[in-house]
Amino acid sequence: MTVPSAPVLRAEHIGKTYQGRSRLFAQGTGVTALTDVSFEVGPGEILGIVGESGCGKSTLARIIVGLEQASVGRLVAGDATLVDVAEGVFVPPAARRIQMVFQDPYSSLNPRMKVGDVVSEGLRIAGETNRGLLADRVAGMLRLVGLPAEAASRYPFQFSGGQRQRIGIARALITEPRILIADEAVSALDVSVQMQILNLLLDIRDRLRIAVLFISHDIGVIEYLCDKVIVLAQGKIVESGAAGAVISEPSHAYTKKLIEAVPRIQD
Repeated sequence: MTVPSAPVLRAEHIGKTYQGRSRLFAQGTGVTALTDVSFEVGPGEILGIVGESGCGKSTLARIIVGLEQASVGRLVAGDATLVDVAEGVFVPPAARRIQMVFQDPYSSLNPRMKVGDVVSEGLRIAGETNRGLLADRVAGMLRLVGLPAEAASRYPFQFSGGQRQRIGIARALITEPRILIADEAVSALDVSVQMQILNLLLDIRDRLRIAVLFISHDIGVIEYLCDKVIVLAQGKIVESGAAGAVISEPSHAYTKKLIEAVPRIQD
């Protein structure tokens, strides 16, 4: 009998409201970005978070990684509470062991830094100073994402968009996070390169048993990559479940609209 693994990350009733600017004799009207968002993801699972632009996907990602604070709710990673708004708990981003891969591989890498310095930056910030160890770790990470170790001595502008995104993934993984968040990580790439990066993420998941939160507006990419999915509309979860089941038999009109609007990736 297999005992289910405990969740790597659990979100409980996360909400986010941005307060409007106050005016004379009047309180500004707030804008609600997220309402009552709850989910969990286990080790080695890829959870897709899908919805149109403005639905709250990136706000949720920034709350999980610690770049924004929730207005209400809790985040629990394993046995550790990362956020509990009611109790005033907020673990700093650097202590969460959660890393993010960003959408644009051209602007997310410092063009003045060599690739080796870009990839090792997280370790150096954490206090690692042994140059030999840093070089070995960088070489291992570059090989993991399908790049030669010699890439460390070159600059980001010398690489294609897909290669730069591989560098971004190596940078995120080098600190051994328990959770990887990919925020529209293939939307800026050509379709053929998208497939290469998606397959790389699947390979990394299988090798490292890392949990992945994959954020996208493209239901076809979600179907190809993800084990589970939550569908966000206007900051609320309107549908969730196993990715194959949700996409093959959607119950909510919004999910049906997403499926009809986007071509699906074929194996």
